[in-house]
Amino acid sequence: NQYLASTDPALVSTRSLSDLIAFNEANKQTELALFDQGVFEKALATKDDKKRDYTKALAAIRKATRDNGIDKMLKEYDVELLVTASTNPAFLIDPVHRDKYPGGVGIQSLAAVAGYPHITVPMGKVRGLPVGFSIMASANQDEAVLQAGYAYEQQSQNFTAPNFAKTVEDLDWIKKAMAGE
Repeated sequence: NQYLASTDPALVSTRSLSDLIAFNEANKQTELALFDQGVFEKALATKDDKKRDYTKALAAIRKATRDNGIDKMLKEYDVELLVTASTNPAFLIDPVHRDKYPGGVGIQSLAAVAGYPHITVPMGKVRGLPVGFSIMASANQDEAVLQAGYAYEQQSQNFTAPNFAKTVEDLDWIKKAMAGE
């Protein structure tokens, strides 16, 4: 609610979570065709005592991801940036089974939970699906992360134009396998 209320009314007409839920309901054919809004509805139903629990949990997880996570690794290895593969290759969205991510939590979650800068840049493809390269740093190091991401992109030239495979059969390697090539 705070975020929605802080946006420019000329650009964002939904001013609260209730407004957003109502908008989605009124536009089910497009807004809820592939995904539900269960998370929004649970958030709206959250009571104040749960919000206090959330605040305590947030403090604990921030300590784990900052002091005992990213900051610890940066200091321990005397580096300015952490770099790694982001996560598994991108996954296909299944309109029947919904958005089912096949892997675990990617490294970008560590930076997201910490509230630290992170960028994923294209690293290539695995069986036609894109994979990313993550760069992250400590608080207020956004410029360094962006510069490193840009430098990597310029050096690697791994960018490929995005495409949208409507079905798994649209992927080249699947087409070839189905054709017996």
